[in-house]
Amino acid sequence: MVHVDEYTVGEVAHLSHISVRTLHHYDGIGLLTPSGRSAAGYRLYSDADLRRLQRILFYRELEFGLDETAEMLADPDAGAGDHLRRQHRLLRQRQSRDQALLGARSRRRWRHISRWFYNCGYDMHRGLAQMFVADSRYTESYDKIAPGSPATSTTRSSPTPTAPSPAADPCS
Repeated sequence: MVHVDEYTVGEVAHLSHISVRTLHHYDGIGLLTPSGRSAAGYRLYSDADLRRLQRILFYRELEFGLDETAEMLADPDAGAGDHLRRQHRLLRQRQSRDQALLGARSRRRWRHISRWFYNCGYDMHRGLAQMFVADSRYTESYDKIAPGSPATSTTRSSPTPTAPSPAADPCS
């Protein structure tokens, strides 16, 4: 069995599922410099280079930036555990920010619905939705537009209720 000590940029790209261009970029910024060059000047990567690339891709998957990854790989004193704890803390902070943004967006959306439609609470809107879906006139209209849509394909276990006239305000 022949043991290959050096890999071309194409072989490394294939093995790691990243592009040749990415490998060239990593070389250009000094993040992953190949250990050698062929007689024709092509990049040749060693097993040690592949282990370094594996760590780079691991940190990239954890959403570390390339500058941060370079710093972590250059710092022999800080172990992977320290970096992972730091990234975990940062991800938790981002998760909290994202949840706050989603909550604010949901509140804005609800205000938009209340402003342009009925100024009702969530339960009233839910009741209106159930009433319209249960009304055969509604389902017939929407079946003409989108046959078999989820809202029109529900089974009804109770008789069809009478819908209010369009001019009536159900919130009054």
